[in-house]
Amino acid sequence: MNCFYFSAFETDCKSTFFQPTAQICVFGVTCFSVYLCRMLVRDIHTHRANAGIGSVRNLSLPEAEQLLQTDTDGLFSVGVHPWNAHEPVDWALLERLAADPRVFAVGECGLDKYAQASLPLQTDVFLRQIRLARRLDKPVIVHCVRCFNELLALKRQFPDSPATGTSKDNLGFCFIVHGFRGKPQLAEQLLKQGFYLSFGEKFNAESLQKTPIGRRFRETDESDMTIDEIESLV
Repeated sequence: MNCFYFSAFETDCKSTFFQPTAQICVFGVTCFSVYLCRMLVRDIHTHRANAGIGSVRNLSLPEAEQLLQTDTDGLFSVGVHPWNAHEPVDWALLERLAADPRVFAVGECGLDKYAQASLPLQTDVFLRQIRLARRLDKPVIVHCVRCFNELLALKRQFPDSPATGTSKDNLGFCFIVHGFRGKPQLAEQLLKQGFYLSFGEKFNAESLQKTPIGRRFRETDESDMTIDEIESLV
């Protein structure tokens, strides 16, 4: 795969939204060593194989192991969902896959009151993925169901993640709560602790309004709506 560079474009990006990252294959088969920012990411969390440019496709470990052996372009996330936290985890494999430059984020991972694994086990699996994301300086895509007090407590262990968000921030290690549907009071709590929020087909309109554009993502997840339709709402 041939790589080539656009010096003028890189210079412009340094002064606006972009921050340095590893080489990432984004457009077709061309590998750009440029500066990836959230302005480029239209869909932070999707399960669609044909989601297109600007989408971060979530993969399980087996899916990622198979796909990342190819030269498939795109942006991906990979991690251990709390629904699978009770199963054995190949941590060496996850670390290798997460380090791939096409992997934009670690996750989805997190805490779920209704998952089979105990909350202490979920917490252990989640923490290992958070620490991996911090080492790699990549975002964490967070799944959280009725465990927001626990999530906020865990977040306090990682004060080095961004406390505020603007278009000039480096979207490296940070926490992105995906599919956020919570009330505005919860949104405010999360935003004060430095979280980013991602909104999909179903959301609380007041929470969306309280979330600054620089702290807001959109996603299709498993919705039947396209990202264009989501963008028209969010």
